[in-house]
Amino acid sequence: MRKNGTTSSGRQRWRCMRCRASSAGDGGNARGSAEFRAFLVWVTGRMTLAQAAAMLGVSPRTFIRRIQWCDTGSRAAYTRLFSRLPAPRALVTDGGAGCAAAAADTWKDTRIQRCLVHVLGNTRTDLTCRPRTDAGKDLLRLAGKLVKVRDADAAAAWLNLLNDWHTHYADIIGQRTTARDDPGNPKARAGRTWWWTHARLRRAYYRFIRLQRDGTLFAFCEPASAGSVPSTTNRPEGGVNADIKRVLDAHRGLTEEHMKRVCEWVLYMKTHNPDPGSFITAAHDETTEPPTTSTGLPAGSIQDAAPGVDAYESGFDIRKGWAGKTR
Repeated sequence: MRKNGTTSSGRQRWRCMRCRASSAGDGGNARGSAEFRAFLVWVTGRMTLAQAAAMLGVSPRTFIRRIQWCDTGSRAAYTRLFSRLPAPRALVTDGGAGCAAAAADTWKDTRIQRCLVHVLGNTRTDLTCRPRTDAGKDLLRLAGKLVKVRDADAAAAWLNLLNDWHTHYADIIGQRTTARDDPGNPKARAGRTWWWTHARLRRAYYRFIRLQRDGTLFAFCEPASAGSVPSTTNRPEGGVNADIKRVLDAHRGLTEEHMKRVCEWVLYMKTHNPDPGSFITAAHDETTEPPTTSTGLPAGSIQDAAPGVDAYESGFDIRKGWAGKTR
């Protein structure tokens, strides 16, 4: 879509350079619609990347930067995504460093809420589901109560329990092991002189402390966010990601490129007022008669005999019995 003058009321007029249709509306929405149409035409048709980019009046490199797949949730990938979206009031993340760093760069005033379910998962990774020590059992039990926090009062009560845990087990998480005490330890052989005896337990505890100090553990309980910001990423995980996983599981065996197309169509059908019928043109209704053989059957339905060979002579019929070695 390109600007094409204004209407009598002063509104911006837009013209589609492909179909030459003219319309008046919000330039931002028109541009986004044009980019999406260009992507769908490119990904579902035979148009080259250069042709799709020409529809938007940009270079192929710019077109790829606007619409692309990313192999990892890196800082650069999230930055490209966030730079095209308006800054939200709050962002709930799963704890990925790339997402948090990109949000800090792009959305300066956006509050960050760490998904509490992912925090629980991180704690289980450190402590396992069956800790051996009493300190680990109590901390894992406390982490399970974290996902049940719903308001500021419950958050304050949970922090008091965390403080009680530290008071009781401070000596344990502060214990050190020296290379002299355990010379056969790989850490000692690597040249380290000491290390934390309960490193995983210590890491699990100080994760809670770090998130609380950063303001990302209970950001959803703040007065400006109360009731409007979720504490987990369950909504996109269950409403979008789960559907993608179910579809891919139902169509196992697809190539990587076909799996990408499946994901794109699942996401497209979740957009506002999807219109998959718009992709069906008159050319799809045109049928081509398959070539036939002298028998009148479609080519490939039967195996033609080689020149000079009678396919129906004795020995070419279906054989039965054991085809192993003879005695």
